[in-house]
Amino acid sequence: FTGRVVCTQPRALAAEDIAKRVADEFDGCDVGGNVGFKARRRETQGQRIMLVTDAALISMARSNPHLQEMSVLMIDEAHERSLNTDIVLGIAKRIRAARPHDFHIVVASATINPKDFVAFF
Repeated sequence: FTGRVVCTQPRALAAEDIAKRVADEFDGCDVGGNVGFKARRRETQGQRIMLVTDAALISMARSNPHLQEMSVLMIDEAHERSLNTDIVLGIAKRIRAARPHDFHIVVASATINPKDFVAFF
């Protein structure tokens, strides 16, 4: 992929903690190199992977509607349905329609019915 991989998390603490773990496993470095996070008013940029809250992704899409720097959006914990999660799914669908060849969506959940999400996208 040429752009970033961005993974949404429903909670700020999860975004930061998972970013630390991914950074350690990805290249053994701290957050801020290849892996970063954005949650509430805290942000540490990552060059290749970002963990963000649903609200942070919505904010990013306001200023950059097609999220051009992103190649993959992973929506994690999709079963924790909230208004923000539904908005993120709508943003993802809109971007996928505009960028069908270079924007990929992964929806992850332990308990959802995948057929519903396949039908949505």
